[in-house]
Amino acid sequence: MRLRPVRAFATACAVACAAACAAMLPACGSSGGTVADVPPADNGGDVPGEVGCTGAKTLVFDVPPGPLATFGESSLVIRYHQGSCPVAGATLACKVAGEGAEVATASVVTGEDGAAVVKAGTTSCVGAAFAIGCCDPADAGVACASVDLTLECNVPEVLVVSARDYHGAHAHVEEAQVLLTKVAGGKPSCAELDPTHLPPATISQKVALPGAVTLTEIAGLHADRQQAWVAVVLGSAKGGPVLAWGCEEFTLECCKKTVREVDLANDLFAAGREAWKVTAAVDLATGLPDAAKRVVSDVGGLLADPGRGLIALACGVEGDGMLRDLCTLCLTDPAHPWSSGLGMTGQDLVPAITKRAAALLTLSCPSGYGNCGTPWWSADAVADAMRGARLGATWTWPNLDAEGAAGPWTGEEDWISVTLPWPDAAAAGKTTDFTVGMDRDGVSVEVERVGLWTVNVKPHATPLAWGELTAHAIEKGLLPALYGAGGDGMPAVDSFEALVGALLGGGRSCLLDGSCCSSFAQSVTSGADPEVSGLPKEAVEQNCLKLATVMAPWLRARLLSADPGPAGVPPAAAAGFTFASLEACAVTDPDKDMVLDGWGTGTDAAAATGTPKDVAPCTLDVAGAVAGEAWTAAAATLTAVPK
Repeated sequence: MRLRPVRAFATACAVACAAACAAMLPACGSSGGTVADVPPADNGGDVPGEVGCTGAKTLVFDVPPGPLATFGESSLVIRYHQGSCPVAGATLACKVAGEGAEVATASVVTGEDGAAVVKAGTTSCVGAAFAIGCCDPADAGVACASVDLTLECNVPEVLVVSARDYHGAHAHVEEAQVLLTKVAGGKPSCAELDPTHLPPATISQKVALPGAVTLTEIAGLHADRQQAWVAVVLGSAKGGPVLAWGCEEFTLECCKKTVREVDLANDLFAAGREAWKVTAAVDLATGLPDAAKRVVSDVGGLLADPGRGLIALACGVEGDGMLRDLCTLCLTDPAHPWSSGLGMTGQDLVPAITKRAAALLTLSCPSGYGNCGTPWWSADAVADAMRGARLGATWTWPNLDAEGAAGPWTGEEDWISVTLPWPDAAAAGKTTDFTVGMDRDGVSVEVERVGLWTVNVKPHATPLAWGELTAHAIEKGLLPALYGAGGDGMPAVDSFEALVGALLGGGRSCLLDGSCCSSFAQSVTSGADPEVSGLPKEAVEQNCLKLATVMAPWLRARLLSADPGPAGVPPAAAAGFTFASLEACAVTDPDKDMVLDGWGTGTDAAAATGTPKDVAPCTLDVAGAVAGEAWTAAAATLTAVPK
């Protein structure tokens, strides 16, 4: 704080000095600061007969030799006279008016020549003006003396720290917190500071950008003469979190103006979150090798037309004579089972199966679908559903504190669900999602940050093989959703075997005791009006069992054989897809708290115009082997939200 000269000191000093000296008189006398240690004359007044010792008493300072030195003490002479005679032995009370200086003792005693020396020193490292005044507390009628002084040091301030305007990648940085920390033992230093975990600052001030902090005094600098400091500038939008920072180290010297400019040169990354819910939309149908494409088509045909579908699939099973005979009996052109006309047996058997499939579908109609007696989807529905497949996963990043906001981050990816969209029976052109859980844990995943608001998911193998994934989605997700998921006291239709049994048995109750094929044979061959002629009951039952125990596993095996694993190896051991970012993925922070809120979803926090905009899902490269051939998903995207 700058000092101001004290011009009208005498009146204030007279009162203050009188009071001060009254308290000090027992300790006053000839101690300290006297020019001559001569006891005062004990005559109660002027020496009789001496000329010039009458008249008013006066206190006057000699003209100072110059400004007070920055360090050390300066001597000021004050003279006390009555008329032309010195007043010896008088105790004068002295003090400083203003800040930045001090007197060595609160009182001085005049010598025989009426003079006393006032020792004064400075405590300030900047230029200032102040006054020193002395009074005679024993005689309030004597006007106090004062002298205006200046300091040898003439700098107006000791430190100016300027925070420059921001030119980084964040959209808006308008203000800054300037943190000044005195260095002790070499710490802190810019190299070791983390702007998200800073030590307490010695001095802290907020400024608008560009702006400066100006200090005229630094505690202890005059005594230390030199100090080491660190200036940290934290830039932010108004009222928001820190977006950028800068740091500067410097040395302060007393009576020397130090100017430092700090750039907000280091943009901060938004912090990550430990747990995320991930959705990968992957087209699992486009561009498949022929073998995989055919099995998808066959499954679609079975679900769209169960009567023909079961017979057509029976024609494809190699090495089973009974199923081959069934195919020949039912179709006029077994080589083209999906388009062939029906033979006499087929004309009876196919409608019988279709009738029971309708009954099953009616009993298991999804809630809100109304009358579901016949399939409301086409044979292409399975392929369409696979094109719109969505794979659900979780990401866990357990080491964010150690890895820092800038990453890279290493974590775990657990695949937990697959969702297929299915035509909605109640609303043409719309779909309903059927989701099934899965448990594919322990995948190591790494993400690198390639920009403030972009990341890359690095290539990593997953346990998601095409055939096993497709079979799981259809058998454990789609079939239960359409034909019965259990939970109602009845078994779930969650396999191709259960589907054959429930379709032919006309419901799920026969799955409880395995009576589906015997019930089917009994119902279609007996009674006054048998539905199937030309086949004995035993033959019908045996063919039904063949469809359930041979054709159904064969259909699943065709899906699984599309995976590049040896025969008989569990699906989880087959090589899975490799996932990676196709291009940099946008991450977002819509609430602007510098903690990420979305990957490929939300609004762009770094929009150059300052206008938030929705970001697109992250594009993925999903590749692997299907049916022995290299395959890459035609389309794959990723989004993630906090879990």
